[in-house]
Amino acid sequence: MQQRNGIRAFHSWRRFPLLVILFRMGWLIRLRSLNVLVLVGFALVALPVIFALGLMTTYVDALARQSEEVVLLSGQTTRNAQMLLEQITSLERNARQYRVVGDPGLLTVYENRHERLLVILAELQRLLPEPLEEIPELRETANDLLETFQQYPHSGPEVAEVIKRFEFLNKQGDTLTVRLAARTDEALEALQDRADVVQHILYWQATALIPLVLLLAALFTVLIARPIRQLGNAIRQLGEGDVGKPIAVRGPVDLEDLGQRLDWLRRRLIDLEQEKNTFLSHMSHELKTPLANIREGVELLMDGSVGDLTGGQKEVTEILQSNSLGLQKQIEDLLNFNAWQDMKARLQYNECGLREIVLQTVKQHQLSINRMALHMNVRVDELRIYADCDKLKVMIDNLLSNAVKFSPQGGTITVEAMQDGGWVDIHVIDEGPGIPESERDSVFEAFYQGRQVQHGHVRGTGIGLAVVRECARIHHGYVEILGGEKPGAHFHVRLPKQPL
Repeated sequence: MQQRNGIRAFHSWRRFPLLVILFRMGWLIRLRSLNVLVLVGFALVALPVIFALGLMTTYVDALARQSEEVVLLSGQTTRNAQMLLEQITSLERNARQYRVVGDPGLLTVYENRHERLLVILAELQRLLPEPLEEIPELRETANDLLETFQQYPHSGPEVAEVIKRFEFLNKQGDTLTVRLAARTDEALEALQDRADVVQHILYWQATALIPLVLLLAALFTVLIARPIRQLGNAIRQLGEGDVGKPIAVRGPVDLEDLGQRLDWLRRRLIDLEQEKNTFLSHMSHELKTPLANIREGVELLMDGSVGDLTGGQKEVTEILQSNSLGLQKQIEDLLNFNAWQDMKARLQYNECGLREIVLQTVKQHQLSINRMALHMNVRVDELRIYADCDKLKVMIDNLLSNAVKFSPQGGTITVEAMQDGGWVDIHVIDEGPGIPESERDSVFEAFYQGRQVQHGHVRGTGIGLAVVRECARIHHGYVEILGGEKPGAHFHVRLPKQPL
């Protein structure tokens, strides 16, 4: 039965198009724009305050009107009560004069004053919200006195008896005056009680209004701040190069539209990154083919397949071989650059022997080390670290390759590794020109080329140190450049011994 009534009410509600429009607008208004949301927020926050002010004004106005009525009633009642007593006194004095003199004119004066007394009693009856029984009693007594004066002669015993009844009339007047004063006090007490009630209502209204306004303000602050915070996070995400996560902003339409534009920018960056990686991959592949032919020709020369070489020819051939190997490594770095762009790939954690990795890396660079007559100072403890061994090896290889390129002829390269609690510290130090303070943040950016001169004929790609930083970061570690007493570069890598 209740369900049928609800359905009937719903269909009857739908008969009013204006209500339907307002209902739909109520849902759409929060989605229109940030300006609308701010205006609605201010309106809803101000609405309880306006309502409270209106209610307070109503209460105070009603209290003021009631106070004015009580004061006016009190003044009129007091004035009429005083006039009543004066009129009773005048009637008694006039009655005594009439009894002694017997002048008909005095009776006429008495009748006029009696009428004035009745008018005063009627006025009191009108002023009082509730009738008093003393007023009809006093009116009845006054009428009886008047009838006696009108029916009997002034010297008769009836009039003398009536004169004695004025004492009772005075008592009735005094009693009525006391009752009127009590009614005035009751009205004043009621007014005071009403003022206390209004005061309590306003107090509790203010007590309930403050948290309500704060709650509404907090609600709209969250509604406005949340999409702005989402936009800030999206911009920070793009700034950090994390373009894999879609950008979604929930809130006003204009902010959602801005979020969609940021997501379009994210997708555009992905497309550009893919185009760049495809270009690098194709160019690197195209370079490998002629380079392979150059290397084969150099190896044929060095093997003596085309005849013996003189001392100068051998030296030139060795330079060609060394530079072709360096160029091949740079091309391989470019080919692997796509993989290094996605540093959020899952790591293959294994137990790695750090000393073994360092010694293998040094051996791979032995040809360059011998050519430059470099001295290797390897002080690596027998440490076991849980990491991605391949990425760890690439990181050490890039650091050592960087040290070899910038080391002077006959210089010393120091490789140290030690454990510090749950962390492993790796230091690679060379005696080259070092890295200026102004470049210490930039050298870890991809494709950045420093101003320092490299030893050798082939310039680096500028991604080696960027790979080191990303490799340390995905292992929840970091790499930094330390300043030392010597001018050479001092790289410090700190990695957790166990996966975090």
